[in-house]
Amino acid sequence: MMNCSRLGFLALLVPLILAVGCGAELPEPGAVARIRVTYEPTILVQAGEKIQAAVDRAVQGDVIGIEPGTYHETVLVETSNITLVGLFQGGRRPVLDGTRVERGEAGKVELRPDAVQIRSCDNVVVEGLRMIHYQGNGVVANDCNGVVLRDLVADKVGLYGLYPVGCRNVLIEGCVVSRCSDSGIYVGQSEGAVVRNNECFANVAGLEIENTSHALVANNSCHHNTAGILVFVLPNLQVKKGEDTVVRGNRVWSNNLLNWGAKGSMVGQVPHGSGVIIIAADRTHVVDNEIRDNDSFGVAVMSLGDMKLRGELDVEPHSDGTRIENNRYARNGGRPHESLATSQIPAGLDLVWNGKGQGNCWLETVGRSFPAELPRCK
Repeated sequence: MMNCSRLGFLALLVPLILAVGCGAELPEPGAVARIRVTYEPTILVQAGEKIQAAVDRAVQGDVIGIEPGTYHETVLVETSNITLVGLFQGGRRPVLDGTRVERGEAGKVELRPDAVQIRSCDNVVVEGLRMIHYQGNGVVANDCNGVVLRDLVADKVGLYGLYPVGCRNVLIEGCVVSRCSDSGIYVGQSEGAVVRNNECFANVAGLEIENTSHALVANNSCHHNTAGILVFVLPNLQVKKGEDTVVRGNRVWSNNLLNWGAKGSMVGQVPHGSGVIIIAADRTHVVDNEIRDNDSFGVAVMSLGDMKLRGELDVEPHSDGTRIENNRYARNGGRPHESLATSQIPAGLDLVWNGKGQGNCWLETVGRSFPAELPRCK
């Protein structure tokens, strides 16, 4: 989520920001569909060497194979058509660790900004790495066409785990992302994205599609976050729309982690217990998902007018053309955020709608909703 526009959240739902207990026990990552490709490296990085040195001498078409070991660096990629792949040996993968000790300050540990930065280049693959202990992001890609992020593990890497922005044709698959203070997986201001077979847990937002069009979010497991899946359009960004996102076949469960995002930021005000939230995005299709055990609600369809935002809105504020159908709900809304308890919205809800926007419809055979009668899809 882009903090420049994160100045408030659903006034209807959230009057209070909550902090997370640092010692809370969290589940270990479960089985994720491992999707690995066999590569023949043209450049080999051995433990003790620098990945960046290999990237700097790579030319288009090179495959950089990285042997298991711990690499304390930020890797910058500005060459198109290259692959960075972690090589598995003895069940071990290479680790990018962002911790560093500054000279002249004995014992002082600082964190590097990002694990991998991909800038203004096309057809780049990053696969098979583990990333930990960065203060900014795991993998961030800006202004790229054709980005593949596959079989990555990002834990405690700052704001975002996997973070393509302003890109085209993005594929994120088979990754495990945890303990990010904004979104585990985030696709922003992009065109054409597939996010599938990933696991996101212990983040503030598990997975977010923001100001992005033609995205498929499929077969992911988003659990034990503050919120499971967000599909947003927010103001004051270069891209002014988000259209035609499909959220299909995901498991969105037990997203009840107390919000530990930055105070004053947008994400810091997301209510714990949120399954799926759609705000101002058009033609979002939420179908065939398992949505359960989220303490505040299962799926909420809202408008920017429900948010406390500064300044004029430069995007159309309502969620239009939303279609919610054939999802499976269980035990949502059992212990809602206190903002719900003090509003007219009752507890025990699977579905919430603010009543605004055109062409929104629901085709569900089960589930308790607010309002009690929702427009039915034809």
